[in-house]
Amino acid sequence: MSRRWLLLGACLLGLTPVRAAERGLTYASLSALPDFSGWWHLQNQGGPPPLLRMLTKPPPLRAELLPKFRAALVARVARVGADYCRPPQFVGFQNGSGFEDTIELLFTPGRVTLTTETGLIRRIYTDGRPLPVDPDETNTGTSVGHWEGKVLIVRTVGLLHTAQFPERFADAPPIGGHVRVTERISLKSRDMLEIQSTMVAPDLMAAAFEITTRYVREPGYVAHELTNCPDFDRLVDPATHLMRYDLTPPADLPPPPRGR
Repeated sequence: MSRRWLLLGACLLGLTPVRAAERGLTYASLSALPDFSGWWHLQNQGGPPPLLRMLTKPPPLRAELLPKFRAALVARVARVGADYCRPPQFVGFQNGSGFEDTIELLFTPGRVTLTTETGLIRRIYTDGRPLPVDPDETNTGTSVGHWEGKVLIVRTVGLLHTAQFPERFADAPPIGGHVRVTERISLKSRDMLEIQSTMVAPDLMAAAFEITTRYVREPGYVAHELTNCPDFDRLVDPATHLMRYDLTPPADLPPPPRGR
């Protein structure tokens, strides 16, 4: 390709020729990327909450899983703060506890970092590395991204197969193995961020699950650390900060066997 066509392509992308080659691999070139920085709050779409919408329009789960999924969802909607504490996990959409309300995006050379107020951290590598063939399973998986014009394309593998869908609550089904997620992140306007997610989960879904979420920019937002685990730990009495259970061994407990 001639230098003339390279220059034209760079102009169409709104980049200088140097930045077109760098594409976010140096601090100087970050300013040429779309401005995803700062905190974003999930757009209020009206109607019932997202969990209730899944009751009337469930994702394409495997037929044998749908009845249990509905029952678990109904039970979850009926209670608040009654589940055991677990770390936040990415399960293919909305970046954490299923319906994470607030996210932050941070740009550094070769990486976009997505954080939430519940402590989830997703590292999206944009340095050209390939997806791992045999990834370790983690709460956030392994994500790599690349830019197509002003759209960040993110592919994720290695999600923990025991992570629950759509979020961590009693009897929610696990996502299973070999999950692959593709996200298209872009600005619909200066203050509107859109994430189009496609999740392929062969153990959970009969077809690809597609969902689009939009976030509104929150200038000057002060982040709040959401400490659901300490606040709702059922082992601890919130009034006394003591464990609810008496762990004193019974008086008639026989001594442990002697070592050989």
